[in-house]
Amino acid sequence: MLKNKFYMQISTDGTIEIKEFNPLDDINDVIHAALDSYYEIVRCRSLPHKYLMLVDDCGLLKSLPVNPVASELYGIRIHGCPICGPALIMREDLVDGEPDIVGMTEEDTAELVRKLRGLIVLQEVNEE
Repeated sequence: MLKNKFYMQISTDGTIEIKEFNPLDDINDVIHAALDSYYEIVRCRSLPHKYLMLVDDCGLLKSLPVNPVASELYGIRIHGCPICGPALIMREDLVDGEPDIVGMTEEDTAELVRKLRGLIVLQEVNEE
């Protein structure tokens, strides 16, 4: 059973969700469907190097809303460039001996949630 079948989606309203996908699907199709756009890969200054953030490559030009959580992870306080629109976090690993984008395992998602709790105040969502 394939374990790398999760990604984290960060919405512009601060909502963070762990989503599951079929690991047999083409990873680019998964990313395009989740972002509804072409994407750019950025590194998060505050996360381990194995994690990648995928963002709309023209989010700022499209006037998408600023994503405060993704911008903070990207290091906006250092370089001033915001992330606009939704963002995904996946991981980088070797596929056929070459670095590539892959999903996260359950262990990865647990590690990431622990790290985010230390970096960002996560808002609880209460449904009434």
